[in-house]
Amino acid sequence: IGSRQRSLDARISIDIKFQPSSDNEEAGLSVYVDQLRDFNISVRGKNIIFSTSCLQQPTQTTEIPRQSKSSRLSFRVRCTEVMYAFDVKEESDGDDWREVGTADSKLISEWGYTGPVFALFATSNGEGETKPVLFENLVIS
Repeated sequence: IGSRQRSLDARISIDIKFQPSSDNEEAGLSVYVDQLRDFNISVRGKNIIFSTSCLQQPTQTTEIPRQSKSSRLSFRVRCTEVMYAFDVKEESDGDDWREVGTADSKLISEWGYTGPVFALFATSNGEGETKPVLFENLVIS
């Protein structure tokens, strides 16, 4: 499921219910241009993953251990004309969001640019099946 980013100043959030049973199972939110240019925040195994892929530099991935064992968490992306900020909220955070990474908007805004798509995804990363994922309360503003 995806929706084109229609404004430089935008925000998207999603609640996810997902309990990966192996380290290859992953679900999350992507700012996607094409297979070479995307920014992602996801849950994979017992970690929150923040990754950036672009033409100018190799893929960079940060793994952050989850603070909660709950199957529920929320992701948010805050966009401006110069950057994207990626946040997570776990059950142990209460109502507080934690920023897990930022990315320069220039990294995905050149070479045939028509604008990114906000996309939800779930994958087994090519290894077996993925448990069901419940995406709820998608808000784009």
